[in-house]
Amino acid sequence: MPIQHNSQPKEVQTCEQMMKQLENNGFIRLKSYRPFQEEDLFKYDDELYSVKQFKSRYPNAKGFICYSDSSQKVPYNYIGICDADLIHEFMVEKEKYYERDVTLSYVARILGDSLLFNLSDIWRMKRKVYGQMFHFYQYHQLVKLVREITTKNSYIIDMNSQKPVQLISHFEDILGEWSLHLFFGYNASQYDLQSKLKAAYNNARSAILLLQPQNIINCLDPLKEVLLEYLYITSDQIKSDPDYQSKPQNNITCYSFIHSFYLLIIFLKFKNRFLLNSKEVQWNKDFLDQICQDIIIFFFAGRDTMAHTLQMMFYYLCIYPEYKKKIDEEINSLNGDYSVQNISNLNYLEAVLKETLRHYGPTTTILPKVVMERHSFMNDKVFLEEGTIVSLAIQELNYDPQHYENPFKFYPERWFDENLKQKEKKIFMPFSYGSHKCIGDKLALPVMKMLYITLNEYFSIDIDPSFKLKLVALIQYTPSTQIPFLITKKKNIQSNNEVYFS
Repeated sequence: MPIQHNSQPKEVQTCEQMMKQLENNGFIRLKSYRPFQEEDLFKYDDELYSVKQFKSRYPNAKGFICYSDSSQKVPYNYIGICDADLIHEFMVEKEKYYERDVTLSYVARILGDSLLFNLSDIWRMKRKVYGQMFHFYQYHQLVKLVREITTKNSYIIDMNSQKPVQLISHFEDILGEWSLHLFFGYNASQYDLQSKLKAAYNNARSAILLLQPQNIINCLDPLKEVLLEYLYITSDQIKSDPDYQSKPQNNITCYSFIHSFYLLIIFLKFKNRFLLNSKEVQWNKDFLDQICQDIIIFFFAGRDTMAHTLQMMFYYLCIYPEYKKKIDEEINSLNGDYSVQNISNLNYLEAVLKETLRHYGPTTTILPKVVMERHSFMNDKVFLEEGTIVSLAIQELNYDPQHYENPFKFYPERWFDENLKQKEKKIFMPFSYGSHKCIGDKLALPVMKMLYITLNEYFSIDIDPSFKLKLVALIQYTPSTQIPFLITKKKNIQSNNEVYFS
């Protein structure tokens, strides 16, 4: 007789009934989400220490569950998944039953139409159009650009090298300028608007990280004003592009974010609602809001997450100089030929970056989703009720001893293990998973590699011996204080006019 799965309950379950189903199928019930953060920071200098210990304590756990009030039907329930097969079911097979969590209503109100939150049909169109920014030619040029911008910023680092340097701010400057080129094309550096946009973005970012809803809203207006200035300039350039005149509009190569967004507007047949010609343009508010929201998301992803990852990689290499020596030997074997192909083949540097992302990872969780329609889960063993919040438990998965031997050890060599290679795509997801995986994931590692190569070429970098690392879990997982690095120049910094690529 075949195994009978649970039939769907006729009535909506109470929270307690749903939690019992999950408990009976491998989920661990917690009193609250991450209940030991303050205690962990005091004892272990890491607010996520207990989170990282989860799979060591509960090796067979599929995830965890917690809720606010078991007496009500469908109260605020939270489910964290750290089982690879269930993650695939959640993110791919049952994707249609979810939308982004709107618990942080002010974030959804501000960024709700962005690529990150809007999961409607327009999301697929955006992914298709924006994805053109990452074709091979663009990929090659953007990686090359990182070296040029890093070299320019190395002059500033050198001027401040007599005292401890907070590299995170330099990484943010380098990657921020790089992101502007990505958005507005390679001539973005010619505009004095760059500093205005940086200041406006930083104000909005600070408000977001401090969870200040009204300040976020207040900061968006000046940010939009600066973006509008950029849009006038860039849209005129797009209209004068000979490719635009000579090719079918859906076959034009996209050279920047704005170019891509302009084509998106054409594809969506909004052309009659606003014309990108000159300062007489009649801007549509929805259009400006959408482009602003997407730029904030791309800028945050392109600048902040990589900057934090690089800071932590340099920290680990200072703590473990034997790994840095292996990276340097690998880079030296290229004899200065930093083609995209050669950078892709820097396997040990990539292993160190992956191990940094596993240990640290700039975000504490992948954005949760909310169940919009009750449905079966775990091959019909349980049913998830409308309103339940579900997320990937990334840190728990990254420290699972079933996948990573001695998971608390920083050990880049683990990434050359054949067993780990076979399951890496299912268990290692710093850029999320499935169709909603970060659109720029294939660009992130080469960009960070090139930034490391260039900075390492000019400087020896150590840590102030008095520094003690303490990690806190806000929106970002980050040191409680910026890491002070000690910088020693290796050689003179070469002119920005040098040709780095043949």
